[in-house]
Amino acid sequence: MTGTGREYVEQMLGNGQARPYGDTPASARQRDRRRWLVAFGASVVVSLVVLFTPRTGVPTAPPSTDKIVHFALFAALAGTALLAGARRRWLVPALIAYAVASELIQASPLLDRSASVADVVADMLGIAVGLLAAARFATSRRGGGPARP
Repeated sequence: MTGTGREYVEQMLGNGQARPYGDTPASARQRDRRRWLVAFGASVVVSLVVLFTPRTGVPTAPPSTDKIVHFALFAALAGTALLAGARRRWLVPALIAYAVASELIQASPLLDRSASVADVVADMLGIAVGLLAAARFATSRRGGGPARP
């Protein structure tokens, strides 16, 4: 080892700048992904409660509020999952299947709710907007460049 201990650390970091608390770009990315994973988990829990509450537990709301809720839920699911590291190639089909399955389950006598094609459309629009917003956010955080496939 040549030079001082600080020079060695700077050489190992590769850019000549020591980072406090051992926070390398890789560890910062891992920390961010963990945070987005927690946000995704929270989105899943909220979606399960909202989508699968029996009719008796669903509050009354103005017309079309249901579509806005579906849109927002699926935008949150898609965006947080992508930022947590999920790959689009399995995320999109999984979320579409979840959207369709949730409507079929809502139509079951157990929940006493109704299925709606318009809800599935709102879900799919939410998925698209959530993915676009997450990709744009990730690109802006990296300082440009293409989003991951």
